Amino acid sequence: MTIRESFRICLMQKYWDFKGRASRSEFWWFALSVLVLSMVASSIFMYILPQPMQAWASLAVSLALAIPNLAVTVRRLHDRNLRGWWVLAPMLSPLLGQTQEAILNVLMLSMTLCFLTLLALPGSKGPNRFGPDPLEAGPAAPAAPSRGDAAPQGDRQD
Repeated sequence: MTIRESFRICLMQKYWDFKGRASRSEFWWFALSVLVLSMVASSIFMYILPQPMQAWASLAVSLALAIPNLAVTVRRLHDRNLRGWWVLAPMLSPLLGQTQEAILNVLMLSMTLCFLTLLALPGSKGPNRFGPDPLEAGPAAPAAPSRGDAAPQGDRQD
């Protein structure tokens, strides 16, 4: 999958789609395109808008990209055969209680790195409870097993 295909799929076809699975290439290409688009938009806003409007324009771009970014992250977790609620994992460390700030920062950083590692690992091979393998998806892709069926747990390369 190319960066253009990933951007088109995530913004045009699956903007609000939290179901199914996303391959690593779909997720990481979209993450890169969001980063680049945000940087370019902020740079443009810095030159064409007055100071108070720059932050509002950047916020609007960030909010417009937040839903598809969250959706592709949830679909990526589904590809690992994990529920989408794992997306909250990096945000849990501040909820653990009052600790010293340095310890909290290390905890947040370590949870975020673990989460990014989880997103970088290959997805489960073959269909799982969230749908068919995105690398095998096509007209002849097998249907996802029902909730009572055991799903394959193997990893695959993409």
